[in-house]
Order: sequence, then C-alpha cells, then structure tokens
Amino acid sequence: MVGRGLGDMPILGTGRLTAMFAGTTAREVAAAQSLLTLRTRTRRALLRQCGGPVHGPLGLRQFLLTAKVQTLLSISNFGTLSLFDLLIGLEIGLEEGILNWGKVVDEVDSSLSTSATVVESSNAQSNGSGRVSAADEPLEQVPQMTIEAEAEAVLNAALGRQNLKWREPIGRRFGLHGGAIPTLEQAGEAVGVTRERVRQVQRKASDRLPTKPVAAPAVDQALELLAITLPCRRIEVADALRAAGLTDHDEWTAEALNAVARVTGRTIELVEAGGLVGYRPDLNVVTEVVASAKALSNALGIASIGAVAKRVLARDPDADCSAGSIISALDSASGVHWLDPTHCWFDHASGRNRLVNTSLRILAVNSPQSLSDMHEGIGRHFSFRAASSGGRLADLAAPEIDLLRSFYMSHPAFSFLDDDHVAAVSPMALADLGDEKQALVAILRAQPHQVMDRLSLLAACEEIGMSPSSVTLWITYDESLKRFGPNIWGLRGANVPADVISQLQSEARETHKSFDRRKLIGVTPSGRPWMARKLTPTILYSGVLPFDWGREQLADRTLTMIDMLTGDQVGRSRFSDNFNWGYSGYLRRSAARTGDVLRGIADVDEDTCYLELGGDELLSEPFDW
Repeated sequence: MVGRGLGDMPILGTGRLTAMFAGTTAREVAAAQSLLTLRTRTRRALLRQCGGPVHGPLGLRQFLLTAKVQTLLSISNFGTLSLFDLLIGLEIGLEEGILNWGKVVDEVDSSLSTSATVVESSNAQSNGSGRVSAADEPLEQVPQMTIEAEAEAVLNAALGRQNLKWREPIGRRFGLHGGAIPTLEQAGEAVGVTRERVRQVQRKASDRLPTKPVAAPAVDQALELLAITLPCRRIEVADALRAAGLTDHDEWTAEALNAVARVTGRTIELVEAGGLVGYRPDLNVVTEVVASAKALSNALGIASIGAVAKRVLARDPDADCSAGSIISALDSASGVHWLDPTHCWFDHASGRNRLVNTSLRILAVNSPQSLSDMHEGIGRHFSFRAASSGGRLADLAAPEIDLLRSFYMSHPAFSFLDDDHVAAVSPMALADLGDEKQALVAILRAQPHQVMDRLSLLAACEEIGMSPSSVTLWITYDESLKRFGPNIWGLRGANVPADVISQLQSEARETHKSFDRRKLIGVTPSGRPWMARKLTPTILYSGVLPFDWGREQLADRTLTMIDMLTGDQVGRSRFSDNFNWGYSGYLRRSAARTGDVLRGIADVDEDTCYLELGGDELLSEPFDW
C-alpha cells in the first residue's frame, strides 16, 4: 500500500468503493438515500463550497469532478462521516440515473479510467450487477491511509474553524501521534494558552466526535492486525502497523491506540503491563505467565513450559495454558532466552538465579570444571535445598546435562570451552563463600591432591574449631565437594590419580583399626540398662551409637538426657531400629575427644538417661540407686 494517500484521490476514484467501506452495497441502501436527499448538514456544506444554491447541481457536478478528498475534509463541519455520506449518495445517484456521468467521462483524470469504465458499465446494466461486482475488488487497490490520518480527519471536522491552530496540540491530547499523551500544561505551552483553555477546546471537540463508528478502513485493519499481534511490546505494535502501511509513527502506546479508536467512533480497551500492550483479559494471563516463568527461572535456574503451566493453573484454573499460548506469551516478553522448544531462562539481577549462583560457587573453588562435574555438584546442592525447603522447592532438581550445556553457552556469566569445560567470566571471590566454607576449602587445598579421608577431614576441621555437624553437612551436600571414592572427599575439579585414592583408603582403614573400641553394656541390680564405651571419631563426629544396649526396654523410645555432673538437661536420645542417636550436643558441650569414655544409665520409669564423660575409670558398671 505504497503511493499517494486517500486525501490526494479525486472524489470519483473513491465513489466506487463505498460498499467496501460501509460493509454493504449501494442498492441495499438505495431506497433510503440518494444524492438529492443527503443529510442537511452535508448538503449545506457542499452548496456553500460550490457557490450556494444559485449554481445548484451544475456547480456541485463541476466541483465533484475536480475536488480531492482532502479538499472535502478541509470544509468547515465536513468530516469523514459526511464524506462517506456523500459517496453513498453518489453511487445511488448513478444507480438510479439521477446523474449521468457518461457525458463527462472524458473530463475525469486519466488515473480514474478504471473507475469511469465501471461507472459506464453500471449505467448500462439496469440490474446494477456490474457495480456490485466491482465493489468486491480487493481493498489493496485503494491507496492506503494511516490510522493517524483517518483520526485527524475526524478531529479536524470536530474542531471546525479552530482546526488549524489546535490540530497539533489537541491531536496530541487525543493520542494521535502514537506516543505518550502530553499534559494539559504541555499542550497549552505549545500554542501559548492556559491549561484551562486546552481543556475547554478538548471537551468541545470531544462532544462533536462521532458516537458510532465512522468509515475508517485503516483503523479497522489495524484492529484486526492487533487482534492477531497482541499482546506484545510497544515497539512491536508500531513495527507491525508500519509493516502493514497503517502508520508512519515509530511508537504506539495503548492509551494512544484507545484514543484513535475513540475518535473514529470505536471503543477498545488496551492496557499496558509488564512492558506489554494488550487487551486486559489477555494481558492478565500473559502477565501471569511471564511472571511465573521469571520466578521459576530465578528459583530453578531454568523454566519449563510444563512448570509454568502448573504454576499458572494453580492460581487460575481457567487460564489458557496450552503450550502454544505460553510460548506466545513468553515470546512477547523481553529478556527471554530459549534453550530448546520448551525450556528458557530470563535475564535477572545479579545473585537472583539459583543455577548461576550455585555454578559460580563451584567455579570459585576450581576453574574451569567439566560439565559432568558441574552437573553433579548442582545436583547435590539442589537435592539438599529441595529436601530442606518444606515443600517450597519440591521441584528443584539439576537440569538435564544437555540443557545445562545450552544454559552455560547462552548465559553471559560463563565461558563454555571446546572440551566441554566451563569457566566463570568474572570468578566469585572465595571471601564470598563464608568463613566456614573458606576454612574447609583451605584445609583441602593444603593437601597434595586436595583430597582427604572423611575422618581425617573431620578431625582437621575440629582442630580449628569447626562444628562437626556443620562439617558433616558440608561433606554431604555442598556443591563444591566431591566423593572421589569410598570414604575419600575433596574439592570438586581436583585432578586425583587413582593410586592416590587407593593409598588414602588403605591408610584410613589402618587408622580405623587402631582405634580403641572397648565397650561394656548391662543392667543394674535394680533393672536399669547401662552402657560404657570408648569414643571413636565416627561416634564423636556423628553423635550416633549402635543400639546395642537395653533393647527390650528402650526400643522406640525417646529419653531426656541429663548431665550427671551438673544435673542439666543436654538433649534427647532416640532409640530406633539399630541406632541410638542424639549425643552430638552433649559431646560438643563436654569437649569430648577420641579415646574418652562415655557412660550412660537409663531410668525407664522416668524417661531419662544420665550421662557422664571421663577416662578408662568409667569402663565399669555405674552406681545404682
């Protein structure tokens, strides 16, 4: 639709197309109107332009032969509605023989030869079939008007004599320039008047605007296009309208589009939310889809279409959550990165994506690291977070390794190397990992191959004052640690030869055998179960004992533990299956060491267990009472 605008066309070039614009044929309205029965306002305006009643039909005919649409639109009180009222009358006049244009066809501009031929044909056929057939010609044959031009034409008519002065400021107040609508003060400054004067002129123009849709084919095409395109970003609205030849503007806001529709007698309710333009019901769903995808992307690292649908439906069971609608909604948002047809991630603030944060912590210890090591480390940490979240992160799991590869390749925080290794573009400092983790990393880095057997690692951490329970938690779930073999732990990314692992395991077994594991168990004369045992590193760090004493009396029971020396309660001891646990707090409080003796006596009737810690002198039956 490139070429001159509708405003440059001779009137005869548009009379043939009324049926397209009005949605009906001239014959269907012939009984109601004719050129001689135009609305009073339209007829009077034309007669004034043609020199008054004196010249009558002759002056009108001559005027219509030469006038352009823009000429009509410039006539005071003659807007788009009057223009198409005239066009309907012209066609009816031709149909009924009231006017005979055949005699003056030679006077018509040569560019109208096609229209003139159609007119002659319609006059020659009493049934009008030629005219009706011609009215079905594609609209693309008409040079295109823009939506702003159509709306401005209606507004000019509404402004009347004031249109030259107020066309620009009031046009902007009505949103006809596509962008943000200026305030009354800003519009007043443009023409040097007060905001109150602008308000008065705008109100008067509003009162004169059509209450029913006037002929505005570009606006109708734009609304059809928007129904397909929306929701989308503001800039994409303008791009779509420009591509269709419906606007010359670089921007269209929802408010401006609403105003253009309102000026031409139509009503639409477009809104903007989350950077998108759309109809409110659709935009509400899109906003929810995008918000859910962003939240999942940050919490899980990568969002899947299925997870987004599940989240949205949990809040709105009636929402359209088909894969196509979700993908369309996400495509309309900014900052989305697709990894495959059903998985994506969103741009995020620093520190707001769990997968990024976990990966950077792994790479802070050793970099680069293999994709498989990164995948395993993420899985360890995510499984811990899922288990400890109380169900809030129940879906948290490491992404499949191919998705993880695509994620690292697309995310700017990482550099993906040719050998399937990953490095951080801006590595995280060890100081950002926290004091305990820094200490743990320092201990392992001090080893020749960054690995130790588990008990040796626990003992080394204990020597610098770290809590055994915290260290046990680090070893079990931390993303930066790796199990290189049975009982051997070290820093992820370390290069550990197989013979080193075998040597460490052998030394650990020998050390394990060297520990004194003496124990005594029994029942006092009054029937109280008791035990006394040497503490090994395993018991010391775990606080777990084998359930090998008082099984008949203590099975599936929980006893309150009391320090026999101070009389303080020091925790609760649970007896279940083959284990008896809960001693970590007492052992830490008492500064227990490997080789110390722990002795306990249970009072079944009182649900208590009395504990004492000392040397080999406790390897005997306790005092009974």
